[in-house]
Amino acid sequence: MAFEKFPRQFGRKSRGVFVSINKRSNFTFSDDFYTKHLKNKKAIELFFDKSKKIIGLKPLLQPTNDSYNIRVAAADKNRCPIRTLSAQAFMKYFDIVITDTKRFKPVWNEKEELWEIKLDEPI
Repeated sequence: MAFEKFPRQFGRKSRGVFVSINKRSNFTFSDDFYTKHLKNKKAIELFFDKSKKIIGLKPLLQPTNDSYNIRVAAADKNRCPIRTLSAQAFMKYFDIVITDTKRFKPVWNEKEELWEIKLDEPI
């Protein structure tokens, strides 16, 4: 049997405005969402509405004692940067369990000035 070399392929950039949450409580922001809504922001404060199962993301220009820093992993020529935040303590505190990676469409709440992620409405 002869071996056949697999030519490495890079995944295409995901299109659309969404936030992914994985089972390790990492939030990943799509390139479109980050570019349109978070580009100049350094951190995010997290909120939770237990009765409606909605996570609130409040983008901030500067970090606070209660905020999570937005981490940007460096990009190379074949990939776009990955923007994430790790929220294990937040997810544990509110007993939010995500078993598989899920995507959510964030909705702007003008009154509260934050992005809402409805956990009952993955996309």
